[in-house]
Amino acid sequence: MAASCAIGVNRVWLVGTVDGVRRRWLPSGEPAVIAALLLERPDVGPARAGVERQQPLPLRATGAQARALAGLDGSRVEIRGYLRRRYYRREGQPHWGQVEIWVEACRPLSEPLMPTPCEEGGIDRTIASNANDG
Repeated sequence: MAASCAIGVNRVWLVGTVDGVRRRWLPSGEPAVIAALLLERPDVGPARAGVERQQPLPLRATGAQARALAGLDGSRVEIRGYLRRRYYRREGQPHWGQVEIWVEACRPLSEPLMPTPCEEGGIDRTIASNANDG
């Protein structure tokens, strides 16, 4: 099946520094990791005193990606994954939780990830390539 780059696809690709790695285990015994990805805060206006220059984004990983992420605390990395909003219940009522980045690929910055078909010329190039295959 051909790769799709349709509008609305939930994909993220970020570069930052891994911070605060905490190891966990799922009930199945599979490893899991909770961490943060520190990103530089973008300048969207005049600089203000006391504004944090870094913004931490929550990372979650399981299995092989958890094992890889566990050894990268303090390292600059490339992350590929998807966003997931977590919901919580308090006194039986649903509450908004935080948006987390679920890691599908994580590598030190010195080892760049392979580009996806969408990054190698867009969906038109992917469709043309698939048309030529058949």
